[in-house]
Amino acid sequence: MANLYVAIYKPRGGNVHHWALWLEGSGWSHLFEADGDPGQYELKERTNTQPSASSRHKTNVFVAQIDDINGFTENARGCKPKKDSAAWDCQEYVMEVLEAANLDGILGDYDYQRIKDHLESIYNQ
Repeated sequence: MANLYVAIYKPRGGNVHHWALWLEGSGWSHLFEADGDPGQYELKERTNTQPSASSRHKTNVFVAQIDDINGFTENARGCKPKKDSAAWDCQEYVMEVLEAANLDGILGDYDYQRIKDHLESIYNQ
């Protein structure tokens, strides 16, 4: 079992906060993020890292406890950047992974709707 969080960072250059997914287990962690510029995003996965190690880190928002760690990891790796969209970004990536996890039964409906509503309230901030 692992705890899933949305890690939120201060904007790098513009005014939109950077989002990533942080999966933390007992003695291990994975950080999944879409990094780059519009139309040129790349998926990055880092192991055994703490979001708070970055000076840009603001907060972690708890999503849920995840039992199917392999399934979640597959979803995180499977959501690919939209190379033909200037609007697709790290926030879209997080929302797509969470939706895929919900559709696959990895993230329950209640937890998904709760985090979706919260993230939509701060989207593009």
